[in-house]
Amino acid sequence: MEKIILDKQNGLYKAGLIVNKVFYPINIVVIAICCISMFIYPTIWEKLQLELSLEPLPEFVPYIFIATGVLLLLFLIAIIIVGCISLKKIENAKTKSELIPWAIVSIFFLSDIGGVLLLCSKQKVVEEIDSQL
Repeated sequence: MEKIILDKQNGLYKAGLIVNKVFYPINIVVIAICCISMFIYPTIWEKLQLELSLEPLPEFVPYIFIATGVLLLLFLIAIIIVGCISLKKIENAKTKSELIPWAIVSIFFLSDIGGVLLLCSKQKVVEEIDSQL
């Protein structure tokens, strides 16, 4: 009896997994930069206003920056969580049909290149020994 499984020794599978694992920490660094900038930007703007004698902004403008930053932060945290789940599912996939949905998720949340490489990975046919002799 033949069984079709995912060829994890295939170069495309390995490359896709490596690219996704490399881009995952990069996503975390980008999130940290966004978190820092959402709280620093309003204070920098206030200092520029004082130094350049600009018209003062209404008091609610810094709150808009912070609210936008918090919404962005929530979205980016969701990216981290979904990225972690998809990496685990990709590593544990046994067949191509198990891999395809998570490769598509990785296109959106981890890396376009890694997701496409995973979608292009191949399957192999394995002969199973009949134990019913």
